[in-house]
Amino acid sequence: MLSLLFQEMLFLYKIRRLLSRSLTLIRAANFTS
Repeated sequence: MLSLLFQEMLFLYKIRRLLSRSLTLIRAANFTS
């Protein structure tokens, strides 16, 4: 049970990192254009 919660937290953390990375990339692309 505890490991499942940990896996879910890790999953959310990875998604958040991916989202922030893509957001910064989009922002940079908009800034340069």
